[in-house]
Amino acid sequence: MYGFNTVIERNTFLSDGGSSGYGLYLYYDNYYQAGMSRIVNNMITIRNCTNVYYGVYHYYSNGSLFAHNTIRVESAYASGYALYSYYGANNSYLNNIVMHAGAGYAWYVVPGTNVVASNYNNWYSMGVNLAYWGAARTNLAALQAASGQDGFSKSKPVSFADITTGNLHLVAPSDDDNDLIGTTLPAVADDIDLEPRVRPYMGADEACYL
Repeated sequence: MYGFNTVIERNTFLSDGGSSGYGLYLYYDNYYQAGMSRIVNNMITIRNCTNVYYGVYHYYSNGSLFAHNTIRVESAYASGYALYSYYGANNSYLNNIVMHAGAGYAWYVVPGTNVVASNYNNWYSMGVNLAYWGAARTNLAALQAASGQDGFSKSKPVSFADITTGNLHLVAPSDDDNDLIGTTLPAVADDIDLEPRVRPYMGADEACYL
């Protein structure tokens, strides 16, 4: 999509089956006309797909707050990406859960100057590489060293309510996991269910905090 001042909020996207899959596709957003976009509190699931190319395709987009999203893709395709961030400028990635439950990357970033902030994310992949930043990075420590970002981020599997229906609400043991506590973002005061963010949790779901 082309656009500016885009708001994509509180959606559940599910793709189940097929030979190739894309989730959310953002193309030249705020590129031809200046703006600031919100991509927050979304759940994105791609499963039973031979080739997951991109869970989220974030291409030549500027000025995006990409926060409190939960992305889970699965595929044996090693050149696929749960989140693909390609060029653009002034994009922030905060409090997200991004999982590749297969052979691909959790995050692919080129060139890196397009990211002004990235922290309190959970990046996880079952593949041999976690991310790409200047080169393939096998784990979180390597990503942190290459990027200078994500100092408080984590890399661990997460338990969800029902991936078959795209229900990526957190369940035990993840719903009471202090490792998944992010940072307070005044711009995102509640979750996908309009529940107030108190701790707050990474991803779209503000899990049980009592």
